[in-house]
Amino acid sequence: MKYPWLFKKAVGISGRYDLTDNIGDFKDLLSGFHNEEVYFNMPAQYIANLSDDRLLTAVRNMEIILAVGETDPFLNGNQHLSSLLWEKGIPNQFHTWESNAHRPHYWRKMAPIYI
Repeated sequence: MKYPWLFKKAVGISGRYDLTDNIGDFKDLLSGFHNEEVYFNMPAQYIANLSDDRLLTAVRNMEIILAVGETDPFLNGNQHLSSLLWEKGIPNQFHTWESNAHRPHYWRKMAPIYI
């Protein structure tokens, strides 16, 4: 979402949109390190503060699809990102799959459907 004018579609499958969060067995991958580069590469962090009309318009023109399992450890993060996008007037599709779905078996099923 940093360069939306380069893409027409973004598909997130069991995405982790903030690597600094501690979620179950998934720990902060940056060990507390945070700077501007981290911020702008974590959509869950910067979308809420996004106000650049040119960038917002470009993101709004993308097809955005988020797919995650109903018991996936990143379900709440996906729901949060979807909500942030809607708050900014950015349409997105949110799909919940049965079970955890944070497994390659599910990803192989999701990819042809959403891509």
